[in-house]
Amino acid sequence: MGYRSTVHIKCTLDALPKLYPVLQEHGFLYMFDDHHMTCTNEYAYFEFDDVKWYPDYKEVSTIESCILELGDSAGLLRIGEDIGDVEELGELFFDYDVHVEVLSETAGTQCLSDYISRHYPELAV
Repeated sequence: MGYRSTVHIKCTLDALPKLYPVLQEHGFLYMFDDHHMTCTNEYAYFEFDDVKWYPDYKEVSTIESCILELGDSAGLLRIGEDIGDVEELGELFFDYDVHVEVLSETAGTQCLSDYISRHYPELAV
């Protein structure tokens, strides 16, 4: 079965046109039934549960490279199965308020696919 993680990705809406196609191209938006995508007026959020997130997987290394290239416009938080196995990548960091917003329905949160359809129709599937 392998070691599993929960992966949270956060990016500014300006960075979305660069990150979204990378997630799309590597099948990350479609390979898991339990992924979540939301956005606020400032950020887009992706959550992938029960993921084999190994740096030597091409898909993972490409996504991590994109996060690093985006600098302070993107960040990734990986939470592993083991206690204390938490990794942050990128310069756009998470805090506990972000997790509450990602996991709960809040005012100002909208479906990311609706946002993409309206603002970046060329990325919509």
